[in-house]
Amino acid sequence: MIQALAAVDAQTLLDRCAKDPEFFFREVLGDDPTAKQVEIADSVRDNRTTAVPSCHASGKSWDAARIALWFLYCHPEARVITTAPTSRQVEGILWSEIAHAHGAARVPLGGDLTTTRLKLEPNWYAWGFTAPDYDPNRFQGFHAPHVLVIEDEAAGISKNISDQIDSLMTGPHPRRLKIGNPVEANTPFQASCESQGVNTIHISAYDTPNFTAFGITEADMRSGDWRKKVPKDPTELPVPFLIDPWWVADRLEIWGPDSNVYRSRIKGLFPETVEGAYYGKALVAARNEGRIGLFPYDAERPVITACDIGISDWTAFWFVQMHGSVPYVIDYEEGNNEGLLYWLDLLKEKPYRYLDHIAPHDMRQREFSTGRTVAAVAADNGVNFRVLPQTNFKEGSEAQNRIELGRTLLARARFNEETTEDGRTALANYTQKKNQRTGELLGIPDHNWASHGADAWGYLAVGLQVAPRVTRPPQPTRKRV
Repeated sequence: MIQALAAVDAQTLLDRCAKDPEFFFREVLGDDPTAKQVEIADSVRDNRTTAVPSCHASGKSWDAARIALWFLYCHPEARVITTAPTSRQVEGILWSEIAHAHGAARVPLGGDLTTTRLKLEPNWYAWGFTAPDYDPNRFQGFHAPHVLVIEDEAAGISKNISDQIDSLMTGPHPRRLKIGNPVEANTPFQASCESQGVNTIHISAYDTPNFTAFGITEADMRSGDWRKKVPKDPTELPVPFLIDPWWVADRLEIWGPDSNVYRSRIKGLFPETVEGAYYGKALVAARNEGRIGLFPYDAERPVITACDIGISDWTAFWFVQMHGSVPYVIDYEEGNNEGLLYWLDLLKEKPYRYLDHIAPHDMRQREFSTGRTVAAVAADNGVNFRVLPQTNFKEGSEAQNRIELGRTLLARARFNEETTEDGRTALANYTQKKNQRTGELLGIPDHNWASHGADAWGYLAVGLQVAPRVTRPPQPTRKRV
């Protein structure tokens, strides 16, 4: 086939590839795209804007990388701009895929390739960089007859950046691909997906190869019949590195079929407005105000943790640095059925300098095996928790007051997007309990998978009322030599 391609007139081959992205994928790059991946590429060819809300691990970055190469090489003096909320998403994921596809192409592509740039000529290139909300001017100056902007993990792109990208959609052939997991509601990504002028392609887990190859439906997953359809060895799946039935079955049991996180990560749908959600509106406000973004660990500041430890249940830890009265949430960890020593080791392995470890009153409970309190065992292993008293308020229930303080804290908090997604997901899904017969909200928190991360957030809010605080104002980032 390569010899046949070489014999074809270059302009004829270029015209064929420009009209047929699948041909470029298969015959030039040597890849085997799925039906959904071809559908997305064809949509970019035919529409000014394509939006792809996708389930977890659907192969979306694989496709976006190859669309970037197709557009760059098949359109004269094209400019391809790729962006994402964090540098890891730009360089470590999308551009890693671009480099792999470029290097493995059946037909040598040429060009000067670096970790985040591929240049064919001075005015013919692809370039990847992050989209910090404070610097929308990075998107100026890229006007050309053929422009493609790829927004990876588009749910994390702020309105400020999204509006600036709009200014690039001029000229004879502008294209825009917004792709990512729809983890949060009321974002510019959701607005695009629901716009009449945008071609939206949803990708559910049930649309991906490890499900379609065996005819596995959502009904099969809920009933358990999927186990009769799959091979016994997961390595025999058509695409083992994509989302698979075993993972979905595990998440379905933990999250439940009606949860927001199941909708977004499994079905590729945006979260619905959750009736009785305690922190939903506050999280939307944090996103719209640019308080979810790049807020990494500052090595010059100490870290405060707050936890909800379940010895035989879910455990959650928040990691926060105080900038005056503003909490910068730099990290989050959660897990199930891990012993106390596992979590103590995890704290020690983090590169943080700790100031305080806030813990709930049940850390004073005695371990069955040792007869000593959990806090005492932790202290023996080098971690000293400050245990909150069981009753912290004169009026109202302890849980409700924690929630109110948690809302107040959330209203000023900054979240490092890359490392706190699971925690923010827990907060978004922390809801009031319902009467199963009438659907009436009962005014008390529902104890489910999300409540541990939310409870830990509440303990953080309580503990910070009296915790030591760092009052030195934020310092400019120092460049390392």
